[in-house]
Amino acid sequence: MLLNIQIESISLAQPEKTLKKVSEQAAEKEKLENARKMKAKNISDDIIAECTGLSLQKIQEL
Repeated sequence: MLLNIQIESISLAQPEKTLKKVSEQAAEKEKLENARKMKAKNISDDIIAECTGLSLQKIQEL
């Protein structure tokens, strides 16, 4: 699966920092994707929050 990740600024002087930022963005996108799938299966927002670590507010905005 390809992820479309936006990077505001890339610093070639700090590749570890850039890699960490990209990894965090990918993880957040995956959490949101999983939450959407769970909502489609009528799983409660509380359970989705517990499983994904997302806030209830973010889940309710989906």
